Amino acid sequence: MLNNKGFDFSKGLPKALENIQFDYIISTYAMHHLEDKEKINFINKLDEYISNDGEIIIGDVAFETRKLL
Repeated sequence: MLNNKGFDFSKGLPKALENIQFDYIISTYAMHHLEDKEKINFINKLDEYISNDGEIIIGDVAFETRKLL
């Protein structure tokens, strides 16, 4: 199990983790900060780091319009 202790994810994935495949990637309450195109790019990028049988879990808030956010 990877513990994020000591890693700063605020500027992206730390270099030490770039060549690792993960069984689970969890993103919570972050996607709503991205524009739609950025969300697509983010999810596509996650695909590079997920193992063949891995799962991507996204939990976020949802509103009918961005204005309601």
